[in-house]
Amino acid sequence: MYYARGVADVTPEFIRGCGCSALLLDIDNTVSRVDAPEATREAEAWFDTLRRADIPMAFVSNNDPERVEPFARRYGAKYVSHAQKPRREGYDRAAQALGHAPDACMVVGDQLFTDILGGNSAGMQTVIVEPLCEAEDPVAFRKRRRLEKLLLRLDRLLCARRRKIGGSQNENHVSHRL
Repeated sequence: MYYARGVADVTPEFIRGCGCSALLLDIDNTVSRVDAPEATREAEAWFDTLRRADIPMAFVSNNDPERVEPFARRYGAKYVSHAQKPRREGYDRAAQALGHAPDACMVVGDQLFTDILGGNSAGMQTVIVEPLCEAEDPVAFRKRRRLEKLLLRLDRLLCARRRKIGGSQNENHVSHRL
């Protein structure tokens, strides 16, 4: 698992440097605010960069198709809705839709217990990003986020080998998988 401040820190060079050639993405609080109809400006610019670098994308979401399909259409991606994250089947379906083996896919998401756990269980590289807006999270998510923050802090303290990507804090340490 890798850590990044935001999606823009996950560059095509980084993706390929990890041995990956496709990207599987969460939507809410990763590339878009919850219930916003489109991605943030930063994410839109990032999607353009990924397209120019020929890195195929798929959205993997527990949301309904009515939420996920417009993102896929707008940003030229495949999608899996009702993915039942953290179960690996949604990730496997997304990799298959892109024509890539699971170990050639990188997952980017903001939740440890869904995005990262699911991607790791499917044998994929994973990057956890800081959520765009925690205040919008429902109460249950906020409780889970507190636990995630605690576990991530413990991971950073206990793991001598980790990797933080992007920004001025690029330390180039390699992370373990959770």
